[in-house]
Amino acid sequence: MQRGVIRAVHPNGKQGVLRVQGGWDLLFDATDCPGLGQVRPGDHVAFDVIETPQGPVAYNLVRRP
Repeated sequence: MQRGVIRAVHPNGKQGVLRVQGGWDLLFDATDCPGLGQVRPGDHVAFDVIETPQGPVAYNLVRRP
């Protein structure tokens, strides 16, 4: 799993952008992550990356201390 920090969250609290350690950004959809709940900018997360037709996205997010 890779690690990163939530950078921005859509007002619905479920989609947004995270900054991967190393400096690049990925989109995420927290509805694909059962048990994650709402995330906020600054939350540290671990995640997998999957390739979609639109490009890579973060998947399977887990909150980290």
